[in-house]
Amino acid sequence: MTMSWRYGPIGALCLVLAACGGADAPADEPAEAEEDPVIVEVTSTAGRLPLALISTGWPDLETPILPEQLGMTAEGLADFRMAIASAVEARGAEGMTALLVRDGHVAAFVTAGNAPGGEALAGADTVWRSRVLAAPVITAGMLMLYDEGQFTLDEPAAYYLPEGRLGPVGSEEDSPTIAQIMTGDGTTGPDLKLQAEIIQNVSDTPVDVYLDERIFNQLGMTSMRLTEGAGGTFVLEASLRDMARFGQLLASGGGVGGARILDGATVSLMARDHLPDDRWALNSGLGEDMTPGVIGRGLGVAVLRSAGVTGPGATAGSYFSAGEGAFLLIDQGQGLMLVGLSEGAGGRDGDADIFRAAARAAYGAIAAD
Repeated sequence: MTMSWRYGPIGALCLVLAACGGADAPADEPAEAEEDPVIVEVTSTAGRLPLALISTGWPDLETPILPEQLGMTAEGLADFRMAIASAVEARGAEGMTALLVRDGHVAAFVTAGNAPGGEALAGADTVWRSRVLAAPVITAGMLMLYDEGQFTLDEPAAYYLPEGRLGPVGSEEDSPTIAQIMTGDGTTGPDLKLQAEIIQNVSDTPVDVYLDERIFNQLGMTSMRLTEGAGGTFVLEASLRDMARFGQLLASGGGVGGARILDGATVSLMARDHLPDDRWALNSGLGEDMTPGVIGRGLGVAVLRSAGVTGPGATAGSYFSAGEGAFLLIDQGQGLMLVGLSEGAGGRDGDADIFRAAARAAYGAIAAD
């Protein structure tokens, strides 16, 4: 089949690793990454712990940290744990694990109920399946190719797909742009199937193998795996520990454990609202029908346009991916990251309730100034 993308598939994979101290870390020796941890790029508030050094051993779920050291309250964190447990019980989810992080330090780790299938208690290493969280992961893979200069966001996506894939031959100029398939039009989310095809065509590597080699293996995400589900959908298999590492990759501006996967400016581009002011995201997982117009879309993620939407103190410009009982929220202004994974969450309304309850409780745990 004749292919119509401009630059052709690359014959070998290229990994850019940059350590905080300036030394290059070889791709086949990830263990050395602990020597060059990356600092989370958010501004700490006076009185809180210094920003955590993120290494290959992160997150540390064993070392206790006083809530006041993170600018949070013990009562608020207890409420957060109760919110997770109550949401699981109310919505009939088999179980759930959640992690609340501030300035790179674990503020709360919660496990409620059983693992998928009811075989054992859920824990940090329980593997869950999520279609929703496949979106930011596939988008990160796309943006690695963008960092390499393989395409620009305003180019027609048809250039990097087989001829006729997005319309009659010769109509490539009229196809959606790369940015549009990564953002969606507000009513629909990003087109993961097209992104996966572009990743394969440009890198000459199947998308699951590409993500394994370029992201999961480099960051020690041993449980993470992308599979293709029914109807061309994608499912991400991941533990809470590994999903948190991926979230910290974004919160750290593209680097974690000594490995730099994305340029910091590219992560900022991912988190920027790309929809026009008169259009907003629907079906983002927040139940935004209650607050129309306040959710925009970045690349593979939803973006808050207004402060306080997900909870008291939430920062405009925070971004998230949520639905089906799973969520990832990053608020750079508060130095906050929230990750949750569950199974059988009980429908779209129940999913939004779980995310809203967790987010509001997380922000509610922040101590008043």
